[in-house]
Amino acid sequence: MKYLIVALVVGLAFWVWRKSRSETTRSVDQPKPKAPQASSTQPQLMITCAACGVHLPKADAVTGRHGSYCSDAHRQDKEA
Repeated sequence: MKYLIVALVVGLAFWVWRKSRSETTRSVDQPKPKAPQASSTQPQLMITCAACGVHLPKADAVTGRHGSYCSDAHRQDKEA
């Protein structure tokens, strides 16, 4: 009877050790999800390019003397 109890305790200890080891291995293997960026969750002001009429976020626009443009090439063409 004494050997049966010792075998159960050793088996239980091995099972707990194995289970905790597999959980840490699994958490290391899986990449953690990234938190959303604050700028992507907020709506952005959209503007129109003065040269071609394309709509783009104001943060990505190139500002010139006669308005906002979608690229530096359009700004140079329109203001030259």
